[in-house]
Amino acid sequence: QRSGSVSLDGVMARIGKPDKEKAQFQTRLRPRNHTDGLGEEAEAKPGFKEVKLALAGHLVPAKKNSANKDERPSIGIRKYAVHLGQPLALFQMLLLLVYRLGLHQAKTLLVIADGAHWIWAGVKEHFASLGIQVVEILDYWHAVEHLWALSRALYGQGTQAASVWVATQKRHLLH
Repeated sequence: QRSGSVSLDGVMARIGKPDKEKAQFQTRLRPRNHTDGLGEEAEAKPGFKEVKLALAGHLVPAKKNSANKDERPSIGIRKYAVHLGQPLALFQMLLLLVYRLGLHQAKTLLVIADGAHWIWAGVKEHFASLGIQVVEILDYWHAVEHLWALSRALYGQGTQAASVWVATQKRHLLH
């Protein structure tokens, strides 16, 4: 049976023309994860909203190339979903794409995303009904952010030891 892959993220984007009056005061910003749950929008700078993005596709296994080296797995047939609003609508669109691509019949569905609560809560709520193995993976860039935070705690901010440790851990992550 095939394996599938789903990636999700959110990005803050300016929506509409900036309002000079609103721009003069700042609302409080929340930490990195812009949405707290499946039905709550985070506060942001006036004129900005979170655009939620998803990709669903067939996972193509790595193949040996002419130099007899393994290439990386890739995404074959894929579909995208983009939504400006509550995460629930994005997950509804994403489930439709999963069914249209036949990924609901896959043995495994890899979900790659950052650590945002709205993503992992939505994955648990909506993908559990598929009856397939769902593997949640923290994306590389966010994993590296956590490595840097840990290196600062272990070795101190900006130290050579911290940089060397992170470089070693990044190699481990990639292999």
